[in-house]
Order: sequence, then structure tokens, then C-alpha cells
Amino acid sequence: MSDTPHRPTLTPLTLALIVAMAALWGSSYSFVKIALGSVTPFTLAAARLVVSAVFLTGIVAARRCAIPREGRYWGRLCVQSFIN
Repeated sequence: MSDTPHRPTLTPLTLALIVAMAALWGSSYSFVKIALGSVTPFTLAAARLVVSAVFLTGIVAARRCAIPREGRYWGRLCVQSFIN
């Protein structure tokens, strides 16, 4: 066996996805700057939270993922969300 670590290849699709992610991530700062001219920071944060929740709920529903029901899981998730 070789001791050389596996190095993934950079395909055109991977590169396009990285560029798209960078564009979306970076553009959010511009949109926040524009939005703060007309709405309060609290309203903007709440709107971003709602849009994200709806988007993620759609992904969970489309993939038919099981939502955990254990209280311990949700407790840990709440702690993590407050830290984040």
C-alpha cells in the first residue's frame, strides 16, 4: 500500500460549485448592507431565520429524513444554537 494520501481531483463541476458558494456567501453581506437602509436589524435577522428554516424544512421533506424525537438531542441542539 502507498503511504501517499489521496488527493481529490478538481473537476469542472466541483470548481463551479465552489465559485457559486463563494458568490452566494459573499453577496449576502452586500444584501445586508442594502436591507439595513430600510428595515431594522432585528427584522432582517428574523427574516433570514424564517427563510432558512423554510428552505431547510423543504430539504428535509424532499429527502424524507426522519426528525429526531429524543429530548436529549434537542437539548444539545439548543445549547449549540445559543453558542453559535
